[in-house]
Amino acid sequence: MSKQIDKIRVEIDSQADSELEKINVETAEKIKIINEATEKEIAKIKQTIEETNRSKAENQAKRDLGVSRLQAKMSFLDEKEAGILSIFEEGRKKIASLAQSSEYSQILSDLIVSAGVTLNGGNLTVSVTKADASKVNVGDLGSKISSKTGTQTTLKLDTVEPKTKLGGAVVKKDDLWIDNTFEAIIERRTESVRAEVAKILYV
Repeated sequence: MSKQIDKIRVEIDSQADSELEKINVETAEKIKIINEATEKEIAKIKQTIEETNRSKAENQAKRDLGVSRLQAKMSFLDEKEAGILSIFEEGRKKIASLAQSSEYSQILSDLIVSAGVTLNGGNLTVSVTKADASKVNVGDLGSKISSKTGTQTTLKLDTVEPKTKLGGAVVKKDDLWIDNTFEAIIERRTESVRAEVAKILYV
């Protein structure tokens, strides 16, 4: 009886060992599969993090490049504007010097005649500075305007001086007027002159 029990125990132990070995093998296989899956997930996570960081770095680089380009453009525009303004300032100085030149009387007369023709002659009033009043021959200029327009023209000097420091004249007819002071002429031509100056300087 004792031998039979021992035999049974040996069989049970053998079966238990076999089952345990089977469980160990299956567990090892499952652990291997889990480890492989975990490593794949970790690799995906690392790749995602790397791609995210790379994307962030690229976006930051693009932003930095955009800022640099904008700053360079603004700097260029500032230099361009400074160059244009310096040209205008030189132009203003030259125009201001015209009032002291021997050509100024003719220039002033031409400005008055041009304005008078634009107003189609008639009864006109001319406004100039006190210093320029002696340079204006209203009779002669009225005749020139009459000749160009075919309209009988009379000119008289206004007692009110125009707002000008550079020179020129304002010619009035009823409620209409032509401002041919140098300041007004410069203002009217600023944009076209600015464009031409910019082409010369920066094209």
